[in-house]
Amino acid sequence: MAKNIKYLKQNKDKLILNVISSPVNDIGEYAKNIESGYIQAYDRFHEGLKTKNIEAK
Repeated sequence: MAKNIKYLKQNKDKLILNVISSPVNDIGEYAKNIESGYIQAYDRFHEGLKTKNIEAK
């Protein structure tokens, strides 16, 4: 497998495309979601509510 250059190039190209299109690399969306989570936690704290898991969307 390591000697099959064509196969390695195809896998490398596929990995690059997957990394680029991954939602993990969308910094703007990540920032929006984490800010949403912080706001939810802040609001719950000031309303005197118990802590819970927050689903940032």
